[in-house]
Amino acid sequence: MDVIIIYIKSLGWILLSILGAILLYGIIALLGSVIPVKAEQLTPENPVEIYIWGNGVHTDLVLPVRTQQVDWKDVFAKDDPGISYSFRYVAIGWGNKDFYLNTPTWADLSVRTALQAVTGLGESVYHLSWYRSMYEDEDSRKLTLSAGQYEQLVEYIQSYLKKDEEGQVIPVQSTVEYGKYHRFYEAKGHYSMFFTCNTFTNNALKKMRTTCLPVDSV
Repeated sequence: MDVIIIYIKSLGWILLSILGAILLYGIIALLGSVIPVKAEQLTPENPVEIYIWGNGVHTDLVLPVRTQQVDWKDVFAKDDPGISYSFRYVAIGWGNKDFYLNTPTWADLSVRTALQAVTGLGESVYHLSWYRSMYEDEDSRKLTLSAGQYEQLVEYIQSYLKKDEEGQVIPVQSTVEYGKYHRFYEAKGHYSMFFTCNTFTNNALKKMRTTCLPVDSV
């Protein structure tokens, strides 16, 4: 009987630890999404307009497909027949590989995936969504960057991109149907309660000394 009681108590502590870790992750992710950054006041030359998209939980950087600084189609979709220059914008999101590929809804979230997301043990990917148009609404906020700021943003994004021995991006196949114009690629870094998709976005804005936006404000 004593053994059973000890087993039940141990199981209870394990479950509470898991729930506590997930709750802590949520709190830290929220706090990490509203870190203020002092913005530089300037009138950009050769301005580049980007968007920050968010759904209250996750954020993406939405960028013009082709500028003087970079051609994202050339980087990610040079030989992809499904992606053409009719797409004017590409949304780039960074996050946990297992979560992106195996968790289409919160109901599909497994303990294994949650633990990976909390502890930073899992691998990461870039999720790309291609759009023909983009505009401001309750989910997206437009930012105007200088050419120099955008170059810094491009360097930041590429610094997290994994490439093969030939210098090419590494596509990742997904069994989850996100849509016809969604793609995944191997990325560097490890998602955790201390470094989330929103931390990734905020760090990008901090690198450019551009005001960070709360997740729920975009």
